[in-house]
Amino acid sequence: MNSIAIAALALVLAAPAPKDPTPKAGSELVGEWACSSYTFAGFMAESDGVVFEFTSDGKLRSRITGKTGAESSFTADSSKEPAAIEWSFPGRAGKVVGIYKLEKGTLTLCFRDSQDGERPGKFESAAGTRLSLMVFQRVEKKKE
Repeated sequence: MNSIAIAALALVLAAPAPKDPTPKAGSELVGEWACSSYTFAGFMAESDGVVFEFTSDGKLRSRITGKTGAESSFTADSSKEPAAIEWSFPGRAGKVVGIYKLEKGTLTLCFRDSQDGERPGKFESAAGTRLSLMVFQRVEKKKE
């Protein structure tokens, strides 16, 4: 090896390891979430067996009592106050727009269809609105 190749090899070996990539927006949501309460337009709705699964590739899968439900694509922006989320379904016009917050393993979502207007500004589902307020608990992965 010539001296230039040795010097280049020494620089490569001495260089610091690359830093972990910046986490993708919404990565804090990745995983399974079981619904513990669901309010629509001010009325409590059935929440038993409702599960949302956010994947690292930007998919949101919903299911009820183990049955496969809808799959959509989601984006999230935790830099906004409150944090913003939206998802859309293949073959359907428009998006579901909402807000979310995470507090120690609890995910709260408040959302409406985009056709109804603006993204909600607070976490409530008052009578006469078309707002949904859902509270989820993180489902811990089973240890194998």
